[in-house]
Amino acid sequence: MTEQERQNTEIILKLPLGAVDAMVNIIADRPYKQIAGLIESIRAQVIPQMPVATTPETEPEDAPVQ
Repeated sequence: MTEQERQNTEIILKLPLGAVDAMVNIIADRPYKQIAGLIESIRAQVIPQMPVATTPETEPEDAPVQ
């Protein structure tokens, strides 16, 4: 495997949210231009997976009726 292939190979890495938070906090000490893309990639994958607590008061008005 070439270095370019290695850099472009995607993997699935399942970790508890606490571990992801710890990793982000560790890399956050690096200069922004070095980590911005990595942080955005992590964020783009984490946000859709976050559970959203809803109550009748916070439920969107356009939510489907069950």
